[in-house]
Amino acid sequence: MEVIFLDIDGVLNADDDFGVGKENPQICGYRGISSAKVQRLKRIVDATSAKIVLVSTWKHDYGDYLRDGKNPFGKYLAESLAAQSLTIFDTTVLYAPKTDAFRGHEIKRWITHFPGTVESWVVLDDEFFPDYSLFRIRHHLVRTEESQGLTCRKTSLAISLLKHGEIVQRLAV
Repeated sequence: MEVIFLDIDGVLNADDDFGVGKENPQICGYRGISSAKVQRLKRIVDATSAKIVLVSTWKHDYGDYLRDGKNPFGKYLAESLAAQSLTIFDTTVLYAPKTDAFRGHEIKRWITHFPGTVESWVVLDDEFFPDYSLFRIRHHLVRTEESQGLTCRKTSLAISLLKHGEIVQRLAV
């Protein structure tokens, strides 16, 4: 199985979508999700058959939406992905309450929960967490820029990384 560990903010939205400091009027308090960036995510999934695992803090809203159907942010995320026939396969489990500092640990724990089934994986994130080096995630990271999000170049890099492994990422740096 190929897996995309997906962050949302700075990946599926960026300053160039709604303007610096602006939020999407559809979803007060959130920057929103760019349909163009979701289409790029779809391109990765179509090219690799990868499953999407949500690592973003949006996973809390998405989980609430799955439980009770009432969380507007979780619903917005699900609908934004569904517009491109995308679904979330799973989410990582929060390692430390109220902090995202252990995102690398969450990713590694998710992978070890499915022994022998994860053939290749990529992390789409605009941040580099301290434990990414500890868990050797650095070579699987396609780091986006908060100001641009998921670009065509980063989309191509993610596809190559999923198809050919971490060696491609090392050569691209």
